[in-house]
Amino acid sequence: MESETPWRGLHPASLAVNLLPTTWRTARASWPLLLALFLGSNRRADDLFNLILLVMFFSSSLARTVTHFATLRYRIHEGKLELRSGLFSRTARVLDPARIQNVNIVQNLFHRMAGLVEVRVETAGESPMEGTLSALSLAEAEALKAELQSFSGQPISVDTPEDEPPSLQISAVEALAFGLTQRSVGLIAVLSAVGFELFTRMSPDESRDVAQNVDPKALGAVLLIALCGSWALSAGSSLLRNHGQRLIEQGERLIIEAGLFTRRRVEIPLGKVQYARFDEPLLRRLLGYGTLVVETASFGQLEGGVRQAEGQLVMVPQHRRAELMGVALPGLDFDPWTDPSLPAHPRAIWGRVLGALMRGGVVGGLAIWAFGAAGAWAFLSLLLFLSRARLEHQAQGYAVTPAVVMVKGGYWTKTVGVLDRGKIQSVFVVQPLFDRMLGLGRVVVRVAGTEMQLPAVELSVALGVLAQLRPAEQRAQPS
Repeated sequence: MESETPWRGLHPASLAVNLLPTTWRTARASWPLLLALFLGSNRRADDLFNLILLVMFFSSSLARTVTHFATLRYRIHEGKLELRSGLFSRTARVLDPARIQNVNIVQNLFHRMAGLVEVRVETAGESPMEGTLSALSLAEAEALKAELQSFSGQPISVDTPEDEPPSLQISAVEALAFGLTQRSVGLIAVLSAVGFELFTRMSPDESRDVAQNVDPKALGAVLLIALCGSWALSAGSSLLRNHGQRLIEQGERLIIEAGLFTRRRVEIPLGKVQYARFDEPLLRRLLGYGTLVVETASFGQLEGGVRQAEGQLVMVPQHRRAELMGVALPGLDFDPWTDPSLPAHPRAIWGRVLGALMRGGVVGGLAIWAFGAAGAWAFLSLLLFLSRARLEHQAQGYAVTPAVVMVKGGYWTKTVGVLDRGKIQSVFVVQPLFDRMLGLGRVVVRVAGTEMQLPAVELSVALGVLAQLRPAEQRAQPS
């Protein structure tokens, strides 16, 4: 009976611990609104209205935090995790432990001060926020994990001692290097938004005067400073998020821990891993590193509305990429970096050539419009676009083995993706218009939450690959 299994609530200190991070996430996700408010009119009535709007805006963070604490209850009942929450709109959810993909433990600075943790239970095809318990004591979190894993039949993990030797650990310098090798233009976007907002509030005469008196050298200096600042912010953010990242192989699961102030612990059962990808952007590749991404069928963490991979090893030495890819996918029977792969069809390059011609034409046309005949030199960009098209075409490759499907590509950013055939949910052939004109086709393979497209090949070859993968598709069961 329901009364036999009591409901449990969050730790009392979670109310205070969650308030500041929730407010910060709200402000970070809504900076355009805040910018518009601060750049508004100077009239007193407008100032009063903006103040009221700001109070209402941030009061929502407080209301969500209080509601989360006051109404969220959970329990393990008849072998399943039950959660209920909501004040005016009540929500009740039942999670089957067998469908749990991974359990994440997050501990930010405030959690540490209070001795609490946030537990994120991720299931196949569900939003991770639906299974978030913030916050519990460490003992309560470990007890909940043990119960879930006992009912799911998965090995029960134990706490990882700080002195246990990891399979991989990155240094602070490597965490900074990861941030510096990311393509980050966030600060430039913010400055552009501010400049546009100010420009639109000027009168026509003021706008014309500003446009006529802008010094190109000064504008270039501002953009350079913004770019350097963006890199610095990216490096600092990476250091905060990835400091001390380490990989622990614990039985049938992988454990990834990282973070300076907010410590994140992600536990991924190896049996749930369906896809792994190794990315090598040019700058990172020149340093001898790449990034390994490991995905299960869950939605992953949400940061600023963007889906993040469940497991990410940010700086993996190139000489260990095949080894760690095999750790993530124990059934891997193919080395993407040494074993031969099949190329894209030679005719497939014409689609890239067409795209290169279009991009070069746009760049040249805009240069002529802005600078007159002197801008014709911009059509030389066609050579760059065409060279890139050729290199990107040559970098493509694929392989289908009894255990996995592999796709590789990219020249500036080399990417190798490997998908477990046992996790395939659907496979089909697509023919975009240009491919159909050339008699080509592309095989698309899907697992829960991820889609992988093979390079364009002769249509008959694509249909052969489709027939080869269909038995794996029929055997696959939802994770």
